[in-house]
Amino acid sequence: MLNGISDDPVGIAAALIERKKAFIVALAIGPRGRADAGTEAMAIFAVDGSLLAGRIGGPRAGPVLAQAAVDCFRQRAAAVIDVEPEAHVPDAFTASDSALRVYVEPVMWTVK
Repeated sequence: MLNGISDDPVGIAAALIERKKAFIVALAIGPRGRADAGTEAMAIFAVDGSLLAGRIGGPRAGPVLAQAAVDCFRQRAAAVIDVEPEAHVPDAFTASDSALRVYVEPVMWTVK
């Protein structure tokens, strides 16, 4: 939760935008695997890669997405990455053995 504002990804993003604080958004987009609609297929990361809200994929996806968030912020560019499925662990966000495709984009402001 961000200072009592919200603990869902959209609420956190809205609060960070209102405060003009940089963050990174990650969205499951497929088509490799299946991404359920809703905030379960969205995550918001701080610029240091820590997860603020949301979830995409299983436990192994977290560190991969955190690193992608940091890389995108440092490069100031969006990216599409493939997160490999959990080994031998069924996951509600993947329909098969194929990777989950995730769009990662930094949200930041420039000072004029």
